[in-house]
Amino acid sequence: MATISLKDYQRAEREVSITQARIGIGVHAAVTVLVCAIVIVINVFAAPEFPWSVFPVVGMVLGLFLHWWFGYRHLEEMIQRHQMDIERRALTHSAG
Repeated sequence: MATISLKDYQRAEREVSITQARIGIGVHAAVTVLVCAIVIVINVFAAPEFPWSVFPVVGMVLGLFLHWWFGYRHLEEMIQRHQMDIERRALTHSAG
């Protein structure tokens, strides 16, 4: 089994995390658009007298924004914290 340096591991973990975050936000965005469109169509045809669809649409867009903000925009900070925690735990186990 080949060994890799800590820097190589951290770089690979960062690349995997970023790829997963991009896929996750893309899927969330696609589902949000699809469901919002369906809700708006239902509202227009079933109860056009009151635009109730604005409430779930705003909630879903807010959820998508928060997913982007915490799951993608601040991803680098979370990766660095995670990697420092792992290093700290590894040092604790190797010292003990």
